[in-house]
Parts: sequence; C-alpha cells; structure tokens
Amino acid sequence: MKYQDLSLYDYYLPKSLIAQKPSSPRDSAKLLVYYRNENKIIDDRFYNLAKYLPVGSLLVMNNSKVIPARIMAHRQTGGKCEILMVKTTSPGVYQALFSRAIALNEELVLNGGLKIRVIKQTERDYFFKTDLSVTELIAYLEKFGQMPIPPYIKNPDSLAKLQNQYQTVFAKQYGSIAAPTASLHFTKRLLQKLTREKIKQEFVTLHVGMGTFAPLTERHFVSNQLHGEYYQVSKRAWQEIMDNHRAKKKIIAVGTTVVRTLEEITKTLDLSGETKIFIKPGYRFKLVNGLLTNFHLPKSSLLLLICAFINDRKRTLALYEYAVKHRYRFYSFGDAMLIL
Repeated sequence: MKYQDLSLYDYYLPKSLIAQKPSSPRDSAKLLVYYRNENKIIDDRFYNLAKYLPVGSLLVMNNSKVIPARIMAHRQTGGKCEILMVKTTSPGVYQALFSRAIALNEELVLNGGLKIRVIKQTERDYFFKTDLSVTELIAYLEKFGQMPIPPYIKNPDSLAKLQNQYQTVFAKQYGSIAAPTASLHFTKRLLQKLTREKIKQEFVTLHVGMGTFAPLTERHFVSNQLHGEYYQVSKRAWQEIMDNHRAKKKIIAVGTTVVRTLEEITKTLDLSGETKIFIKPGYRFKLVNGLLTNFHLPKSSLLLLICAFINDRKRTLALYEYAVKHRYRFYSFGDAMLIL
C-alpha cells in the first residue's frame, strides 16, 4: 500500500454521530458483531458481549492509565500557554506540546505554582526542565491538570466527571495521553460476568502517545513505521497468551493498542520496549484472531489496521456505512465493534 492510496480509506460521517459523551452505564453502548467468514452482522449491546465469545476465549486488554496531561502555564509577560505533556526523556526533562511559541530558557509557571524552564525545541515539540521526578509530576498533574480529551469532543461533562469517564475501570499504569478507547465500555459488573462465563482476561500495557492524533504522512509509508509507543507485558501474561495460542483458543485483542503490542512481540520477542509497527492492508496477523474496537477516523492508521484484520477494504467501509445508517456512535466515546 502507498500513501497515494490513502484516499481510498475515506468515508462519510455526519457530525451528529461523533459521540460527545460515553454511554451510561458504560456497557450499554451498542455492539456491532461481525463474523468475517460468513460476512454476517448482528446488532446488540455491549453488556451481551459474553454470548459471542467461545468458552475459553482470552480477552487481552490494555491497563494503561491516562495522565491528566493538559495544563495551563503563565508567562512572565502575563500571557498564557496551554501545555500537553507527552513523555519524560531523561530525569527531570519532559517533552510537551505548547499552544504558542516560547523562547528557549524562558521560565513559565504552571497552574498550582510549579516553575518550569524551556531547554530545547524541535519542529513540533518543546522540552522543559523541572525538579520534580516522574512520580511527583504525575501527582502534581492529578491535582492541577486536565484530561487530554480529543479535539472532536466539544461538549464534555464537568472536568471532575471527565476524569472518571476518560479512564478505564482497570486502568493501572500511568503513561497514556489518550485512552485505550475500546476498553472504556467495560464495567466491573461485566468483567465479573465474563469470568463466570469462563472468558479469561489478561492485561498488557501500551502507553498511547501523540501519534494517535497525528494524521498519516508519506513518511510513515516510506519508513513502514508509525509513531513509537512504549509497551510492556509480564512474562506470566505472555505465557498465558501463548498457551491459549497453542491450544487454538480465541485471542481477542481489546483495541488496536493491544493488537500492536501482541503483534510487535511476535516479531521481536521483546516483552517491553517501543513499538513502531505499522499494520496496514497486506499484513499477516500472527497471534490475534479476534478484535474488539471502536469506530475510527477516516484515513487513519487505526482504520487501516481494521481493514487489514478484515482483509477487505470494501467490506470494512461497507461495515462503517452500515454503522452510520444504523446510527452507531463513533470515535472515543462511541460504540463498539467485535470482529470474529
């Protein structure tokens, strides 16, 4: 696939179908079940997920936790600048996006009083220095930061409510600046039901980065790589996944982040590191044979991954047209699709 082919992965979406709030309760979201071999669609609700999963199936979920990474900074001139923390690069040095141009060595004061100093700038990012450790900075952001919700969510609920809505019920490892959205549909009640139905659950960690929001460019296709994102899987979890694979059980990835993590490890055998894997049409999946996902943006790397998994661009876009016609809600707070 070439960059010039990207226009073939577009579709029409009415703005009214871009979900502005999650379903309440979470597991009441709509669920589109698609059987690839039969080209069959079933419409249901997420709380009925268990009835579509064979006994012994393994659900693999991402337990990354979203950092309240958006915070306002104040300049000595009196102006303001919004900052989005991206990641730590070395002790006391952090990478971030700034909403306006800032001079090198300029000192800013964040909401809450923390002082930072800009020490480096690249084409897109800034790097600043502070005396806080990663743990201390996260604690600071928990108190003074805001959730980095996507720009297409225009009317969120109160910020306090959003802190909970944009976090999965099993979030554990801080590091993401966007939620693994396919996992937002799960409730503790549903997880308990899945356990009773003998649907196994395992967790991996992939910290969602800025690349999630970035459009695809020709550079991605030339290098055959996406943005780098850190992942980690325990030896115990990987052993469980491989035991199910050898037993020919369903391994169902909950979200594209889990797909990228598992498929990366089959390639490198490294249980932690940075993945830049670009899964697009033509890719042969080695481990994942079921996928639970949301409905993604046109011409995005996420949509290309879905097309690769279904192994048919036209069928995938037909599914999206069906979802539009039947008023499924799209994107982060939207409805879900189970592909078997």
